Amino acid sequence: MDKERLESILNNNHKCYSTQKLILDSKLVKELNTIIKKQNDEIDMLLKQKEYLQSKLREKEKANESKNINK
Repeated sequence: MDKERLESILNNNHKCYSTQKLILDSKLVKELNTIIKKQNDEIDMLLKQKEYLQSKLREKEKANESKNINK
């Protein structure tokens, strides 16, 4: 086998590995983006739950203040 043919084969193999690496990297990025989206959705849900519970607590505190004033 001559030198040019060997270099050609090695270059093609390198391109193939580079392409495979890019495909794998792309899949990993998509997977991570999915995980990040799920985490962000969970954070949003927890923040809404926190706001709801805080509003309920304020209502309860106002009701208790009203009872104490009326005594």
